[in-house]
Amino acid sequence: MRRRDKAGGKRPRRRFKTSKRQNGLKARDRDETLEQLAATSEVLEAISRSTFDLQIVLATLVKSAGRLCQAENVQIFLYDGEFYRIAADNGFSPEYQQYARDHPIRPGRDTLVARTALGIEPVQIPDALADPEYTYGGQKLGGYRTLLGVPLLRDEKCIGVIALTRSKVHPFTDRQVALVTNFAAQAVIAIENARLLNELRESLEQQTATSDVLRVISSSQGELEPVFEALLANAVRLCDAKFGTLWLSDEGAFRVAALHNAPAEYVEHRWREPMVRPGPQTAMGRMTGSQQPVQYDAAAGEAYRAGDPLAVSIVELAHARTFLSVPMLKEKTVVGAINIYRQEVQAFTGKQVELVQNFAAQAVIAIENARLLNETKEALEQQRASAEVLNVISNSLSDAEPVFEKIVESCERIFATSRIGLNLIGPDGLVHAGAYGQFPGAENLRRENFPHPVAGSATGAAISAGSPIQYPDALSGPDVPQYGRRAAKILGLRAFLMAPLLSEGRGLGAIFVGRETIGSFSDKEVALLKTFAAQAVIAIENTRLLRELRQTTDQLKAQSHQLANLNQQLEERVADQIGEIERMSRLRRFLPPQVADLIVASGSEKQLESHRREITALFCDLRGFTGFSESSDPEDVMARNAIEALMQK
Repeated sequence: MRRRDKAGGKRPRRRFKTSKRQNGLKARDRDETLEQLAATSEVLEAISRSTFDLQIVLATLVKSAGRLCQAENVQIFLYDGEFYRIAADNGFSPEYQQYARDHPIRPGRDTLVARTALGIEPVQIPDALADPEYTYGGQKLGGYRTLLGVPLLRDEKCIGVIALTRSKVHPFTDRQVALVTNFAAQAVIAIENARLLNELRESLEQQTATSDVLRVISSSQGELEPVFEALLANAVRLCDAKFGTLWLSDEGAFRVAALHNAPAEYVEHRWREPMVRPGPQTAMGRMTGSQQPVQYDAAAGEAYRAGDPLAVSIVELAHARTFLSVPMLKEKTVVGAINIYRQEVQAFTGKQVELVQNFAAQAVIAIENARLLNETKEALEQQRASAEVLNVISNSLSDAEPVFEKIVESCERIFATSRIGLNLIGPDGLVHAGAYGQFPGAENLRRENFPHPVAGSATGAAISAGSPIQYPDALSGPDVPQYGRRAAKILGLRAFLMAPLLSEGRGLGAIFVGRETIGSFSDKEVALLKTFAAQAVIAIENTRLLRELRQTTDQLKAQSHQLANLNQQLEERVADQIGEIERMSRLRRFLPPQVADLIVASGSEKQLESHRREITALFCDLRGFTGFSESSDPEDVMARNAIEALMQK
């Protein structure tokens, strides 16, 4: 017979009930673990799917954390360097969410988020109403009692907080705290991924923008407008600004050079008044003084409150609030500025400031490239113009007028104006109009203003100064000579530059260039006009020297001709004298000296001509004369040739 258990078989039944209960707990743990794994998988999938959209990942996190931890409300706060601001929310009312956005949290002990950030470890407040340090004003709107905060840690620094709340006093378990800690780690991974990817994207965008700007610089051929427009467009776009302006320094002031996406009313005002002198309290004034980027709230600044025109126009015409001004520096000198604006109060980040500084450096490079290219072009143009003038000089030695016309033509091309003229001092001592450009009023000027005395003329003033002289305001400025002011009125000029034509201290005239706008001429323009003046002097001197050379040559030719005539006359006289001497010698051989002198003095040998006359002659020692006289006629006997022939025997 089988023995029964003393307990009547009930002991095995108790063991069965315990096992069943343990199995239920294990099953529940298993289900929770599976649910947690599923939630983790869901978060990781969201991280992998949303590489650039952190908001999707954070929204998935707060939803999963709230479901798995039986939390009615879940929020994620991220630190921006000053405040903890809400980044994701699940469960709270719109009123509470708006309150949280309007009241960012500073580190401290008066809120869950601040307390968690200070301790960089999970913090649980079992009952917010019973915690004397907890004074956050949003508790009534949220209606929560129990709170759990878990920090988001990166390199042992708190970059954010996950906050969970319950409307009843019901603390979170250690397991739930561990689960939220896991979610916090996943949030940090997502934030880091998003940060790295965003930095990569920003870097690529910046490199693309830099490449675009450099491409524009290389293709601009010295034109700065397209470069400035590309710089501003990229700066505004990459820095999430509303609009931008680019300024260039101009003798202690700033001149607007480009605007991008600015409000129409501000654009109209700015182009109407392109020059500004920023006060010391304005952002541009502070930027110029410190040579560092400056940003501030334009409407809250001292300059706007003081009524500074620049600040007022920015706030009231452009409706700007946040204002960043970055200097364009060349060798520690501010040569311009890039300003970008937002129409809301939101500071630009350090990276955005660095980006605009990079664009400012590119602007300086573009300005330098344009300057060097334009200087090269100007130098080549000036060399070509000088070569053309010198070529005309070499081919027009006897006439300076073609040289003057070529000089005027070259000046018109280089100075980009037709208001060019050349005045000459004539033999009468008055100033006369020489070569002039083809511009309105030129003939009236010749007729009404020339000739005139050297005294009281701009030509005379330049000659007296011995160097170029300019009149930035020809109509209203002081010390403008009367004939110069009259010429300006006739031609409609507001400024002109005179360069004297000087040769060994002697004034020959002057060359001038005029403008229709008030302003000084640059040192390069002065030097260039001085070069053309020197070429005009060369042409004048060449013409004078050639004229004098020709006159001297003509005089020498006339003198040579006279000397040749004198030589010929002298030779004839010498020949005549020699002939007379020879004739006198022959006559004296046969005639008495008195008779020979008488014949020579008479200047005629008529007495020696043959003629018939009865004479008695005694010839002595003339060999053969007797036979000759007997056989010849008397005329032949008395012929001179016959006697000379007998004498030579």
